[in-house]
Amino acid sequence: MIYHDSGGLLTLLFTLIDVQSVSAIILSGAPNSYARYPRWAHSFENSLSFEFKTKQSHGLLLYTDDGGVNGNFYSISISDGRVQLDFR
Repeated sequence: MIYHDSGGLLTLLFTLIDVQSVSAIILSGAPNSYARYPRWAHSFENSLSFEFKTKQSHGLLLYTDDGGVNGNFYSISISDGRVQLDFR
């Protein structure tokens, strides 16, 4: 896992189950704060759960893609205070 946090606005508390041994991280939320995990082997049935807390009405919570092979991706974001899932 790569962890980068330069201080700032958005605080996220991620609880990842069955992905790896890290159970939680806290980001202060500057525009360039992020946590990066090893490649996730997508299959027909995957499960990911996390909890977050923020005071921001916009932000990216999760993004993963297929590396440009087929243009497939999943993203979870906050837009106008609502959680939004986008995928292809």
